[in-house]
Amino acid sequence: MSIVVVVPTIRKENYGHFRNVWKNQFRKNDVTLITVWDGEEPMLQIDDQMTKYSVEDIMGKDSDLIFNFNDGVRNLGFAAISKMHIPTDYILTLDDDTEPDGDTIGDHIKALNMKVPISWMSTQTEYTRGFPYGIREEAEVVLSHGNW
Repeated sequence: MSIVVVVPTIRKENYGHFRNVWKNQFRKNDVTLITVWDGEEPMLQIDDQMTKYSVEDIMGKDSDLIFNFNDGVRNLGFAAISKMHIPTDYILTLDDDTEPDGDTIGDHIKALNMKVPISWMSTQTEYTRGFPYGIREEAEVVLSHGNW
């Protein structure tokens, strides 16, 4: 299982704290970390490699599609996964001011591997008596969204 986490940041002074609080989960899940350094000229860094890639390195003639000084700069990380052929089964994105709550990464991977009903809505987390068996695994989950 290959997991890539994309994190945009413009706060270099806080990024060390972010890396520290997430390091155990990144190690446990063998995460490839893509950091998008925002600013006048956004740069992208993969794991702890010394090489940083510019918007032009990744986007070429489509560089104008990446906007800096907003959280949309994370799109540079998504583009890098595709254009640099970074192997991944799962892509997660985190903000640089978040901290894990339990097994955050594992919980999202678990949610993404669920099958859920789409033609019958339950208001409970457990299936109640009478809930049809045939639709309990009707559709795959393709997005897991956390809250902060």
